[in-house]
Amino acid sequence: DKIVQVFLTGLILLDDCANEFEKLDISQKETISLLGNIIMNLVEKLSSSNQKVVEGAETALMSLALFSGIGPSYVGSQAMKRMASKDSRGKLVCARFRLLRDIVNEFGSEAPHGQKLMDFVKTNGLGHKDAEVREAAKELTTAIYLRDGSSVASMLDGLTERQVKEYKISFASAKQAMKGGQQKSNGRIASNSKRSSAVADINDVLDSPAVEKRPTGANAIPTPRGRGRGRGRRVVSSKNTQAMERAVGIPNY
Repeated sequence: DKIVQVFLTGLILLDDCANEFEKLDISQKETISLLGNIIMNLVEKLSSSNQKVVEGAETALMSLALFSGIGPSYVGSQAMKRMASKDSRGKLVCARFRLLRDIVNEFGSEAPHGQKLMDFVKTNGLGHKDAEVREAAKELTTAIYLRDGSSVASMLDGLTERQVKEYKISFASAKQAMKGGQQKSNGRIASNSKRSSAVADINDVLDSPAVEKRPTGANAIPTPRGRGRGRGRRVVSSKNTQAMERAVGIPNY
């Protein structure tokens, strides 16, 4: 939906749906058949001009990566899908690099294989004319280095001498930071509390000044209560949101 408030509220509903799928213990193949197109839509939203939409899409994708029916490898593979030439010019490819960086940092060996990631980096980032894209490519490559080690260096063919030096400095700095306890190299975060935290992040976006708030005081509208992790979450009030609540059967207590 083009209305930001409706889109963000839909992300909370998406998370509730994912939770129900997990309870039903359906296969990954069945889950992907239901959510695959939605995941690609969220990847495309990463290039939105609205920062709230970008933040919501990022959070939802990381939450789906935590979901056992989807997983980080599948979300990562969708982020590496071939882009149209117009999409590879800047913002979207930059956003994809940073999503992949976050997946590698959070999920370690459960994220996509290093060679696949580096193929994506070499195709879309190393020689890109946009400095921001090159920087995002370097950040992803550094995350892969921290996970996979020095084997990454052999995949950097085609770089200029200056770029090789920049990458080596980035590797050394990140390794030093990790040794100092400032960065984690692996470890899955797939606990229910982390998924709930991801949903809370979406609510933070909904609660931000850029999004309309509920009335307070005498005009306050009671917070709707959904099932599962949705219980107690504050949903923004507007004609669009209320219509959606009625459509999905969320009662007003």
